[in-house]
Amino acid sequence: MSIAAGRLAADSGEILRGGSPVSYRNAKGARQTGLVLVPQHDLLIGAASVADNLAFLDPAAPFFESAESRRTRVGRLAQAFGLELGAADARVDALPVRTRQRIEIAGALLVAGATALQYRLQAGGSRIPYAVFLALPGLLALFALAAARGRGGAPKALGTPAP
Repeated sequence: MSIAAGRLAADSGEILRGGSPVSYRNAKGARQTGLVLVPQHDLLIGAASVADNLAFLDPAAPFFESAESRRTRVGRLAQAFGLELGAADARVDALPVRTRQRIEIAGALLVAGATALQYRLQAGGSRIPYAVFLALPGLLALFALAAARGRGGAPKALGTPAP
């Protein structure tokens, strides 16, 4: 799957998509055609909420956004994609794996849409420098980490002797 999604280079064989051979130099090339790998072991921020993780994954999310806007996004995406994403304020590390995978899928769908928007803006003569688009994921990651800071806590059983 990693080879098909452009994360690893193939050393032999070929990949067929719709009966035609395809190859991608990297994951970005695969995403441009709508192929996104959702890892079995998610890459979500466990100490953050569902709403915070989806804000992190949404390239169109504003840098500063209210908690209510992030919670609203969860409901909107759940309805738009037909996915049960869990409660907006639930900590991701407390959710079952199937729900975490659905959050990853919703994030992948958001990224694919943002990539399409990026190309549409550039093709339409947008004056936004390409470097701004390249920097957005890193800036969003920093924001998500800052938003999740302080939400984690020590395990409840810390310091309690084992039975």
